[in-house]
Amino acid sequence: MQDFTNAAECYEQLTQLHPEVEEYKLYYAQSLYGACAYPEAMKATFLLDNPTSHTKMIKLQASIKYGEEEYSGAKVSSD
Repeated sequence: MQDFTNAAECYEQLTQLHPEVEEYKLYYAQSLYGACAYPEAMKATFLLDNPTSHTKMIKLQASIKYGEEEYSGAKVSSD
């Protein structure tokens, strides 16, 4: 529905209620990114602490930097 602001609010609550669910943290950061709340989205990516989320976190951080027009920081290694 593209309502990223409300989605971010819901996922923020879910991350507080269920901090063990890594997907909620990822969806929270992605929702903030979708709402163009780039500084908040970047801060939320640091909540991702599971090794399986590492690649998604790096890609999301690069997308956030691109959204902020910080193109040198948006480069992601293909390794």
